[in-house]
Amino acid sequence: MPSQTKYLPLLLAPSVVAELVPGRKVSIQSVYKWMHGVRGKRLRTKLIAGRRYFTREWLEAFLLGDEADEFAQAEPAAKGASCTK
Repeated sequence: MPSQTKYLPLLLAPSVVAELVPGRKVSIQSVYKWMHGVRGKRLRTKLIAGRRYFTREWLEAFLLGDEADEFAQAEPAAKGASCTK
């Protein structure tokens, strides 16, 4: 069965950012910096036939940063346990 993942060319990343974050413009140079790493985070990309691609999900995860990591690693609290800080 073919994969349902939709890969987008890296050159489209600035327009996707504009859709995800209204009023926010980024340049393609910023996207290339994200690909190589910023503040310990890297935009995940895939090399296909000599061209770089990304997915909307990977871009959202990069933009959310630590929030996405905390959400992904969070385990449900045990029954009857209280949440304290």
